Amino acid sequence: MSWLPGARDSKLGEWVEKLVRPYLEIFDRVIPSIGGIGFSVMAGVIFLQLVQRGLYILFVRIMMMIH
Repeated sequence: MSWLPGARDSKLGEWVEKLVRPYLEIFDRVIPSIGGIGFSVMAGVIFLQLVQRGLYILFVRIMMMIH
């Protein structure tokens, strides 16, 4: 939320921070920031997309077995 000035100071920003921080901390521990730029958000989104894709493929295969 660094791209929105003052977003972390709002109630919504605080809520979003509390919601996503534990998930992003996993990637913060594994992927170091480079030049002060953190890549945990990008890694987290990519990971969620891979999980979504895998679950979709699994669902399609299960549905094909049923029919």
